[in-house]
Amino acid sequence: MNVSMNSAMTDPLVGFRIVHKSSPFARTGSDNIDSTYTKSFTNVCIVVVEHYLGKYPTVTVKDEQGNEIEVDVDYNSLDVCTLSWNGLASGTVTCN
Repeated sequence: MNVSMNSAMTDPLVGFRIVHKSSPFARTGSDNIDSTYTKSFTNVCIVVVEHYLGKYPTVTVKDEQGNEIEVDVDYNSLDVCTLSWNGLASGTVTCN
């Protein structure tokens, strides 16, 4: 897995946003401890994942047969990452 960091990781104000506490994306206390986000994808080679876990998660990508796919991960912010790989695939992304 290749991981790259962009300016969002080095500049604390890039990607800053205010979320109302009643929002489904609001996190308080220990709400995001051990949280997992899963997203399905179909016939693509790039997936943008908005996981809202409030961290740079471990990312696992599996095809429809359950085989892991080696991907490049670009952490756009604490809550968004972009995944890319060679060739088209369908499967699931799990962020933890």
